[in-house]
Amino acid sequence: MADIAAVASDVLKHLNSWPEKPAKFSLEELPNKTNTLMLQPLANSGVVRKYIDGSFIGQFAFAVYYRADQTDTRKKLSAYATLEALASWLETTNLPTMTGNRKATKLEQTATPSLAMIDEGIEDYQAVFVLEYKQTA
Repeated sequence: MADIAAVASDVLKHLNSWPEKPAKFSLEELPNKTNTLMLQPLANSGVVRKYIDGSFIGQFAFAVYYRADQTDTRKKLSAYATLEALASWLETTNLPTMTGNRKATKLEQTATPSLAMIDEGIEDYQAVFVLEYKQTA
């Protein structure tokens, strides 16, 4: 059984190690202010392949959200650039260190940065990623 909470914690720690982050990443919380970052686990996370010895291949799908002020085109472009820089960093840095007999094997971006929501002068941008890992028994 995949321990999504533990994997989310490992990914959150990894994201917060990004040296260029404009703010600390939170888990499923975007305060009502701009220039904030959030990690949101997605529903299609879980076990992909099970082995007879009890080990398995898991995947953790997640979105990263960046909240920006809607009134300024420069800030909108900066939001896209921030998520693109994060994706680039995730592709070129080491994979996350994981706990609980888990080892990250691949991390890839599955959807490019896009506008996710507009609400009262604030825009949320998102990029979607999948972390694949192996858990030994």
